[in-house]
Amino acid sequence: MFMLHFDCQHIHSRADFYHQLRRQYQASNAFGDSLDALWDWLTGEFPLPLTCYFHHLQPQQLAADQPLAAIVDLFYEAREEAPDQYHIVLEQDKAEDC
Repeated sequence: MFMLHFDCQHIHSRADFYHQLRRQYQASNAFGDSLDALWDWLTGEFPLPLTCYFHHLQPQQLAADQPLAAIVDLFYEAREEAPDQYHIVLEQDKAEDC
């Protein structure tokens, strides 16, 4: 099983996500920083099965206007097509008591 780990504390833009992705996986083909390219990579380039961890995820990062939201949604779309091949783990930080 192939695993990817993303530290969401350091993802403030899609470029941050793609930087972390490239540090973990070297594509055999050139890869563009777009959701279409990520879909192609997810469904044709990555070794399967794939487990993807999103560490330190803040709930607000999944708001529709946030860069990480569309990326996480894309991983879930891939899982819908092949449920046994894609495992997504969202590790949300717990809110600290004030």
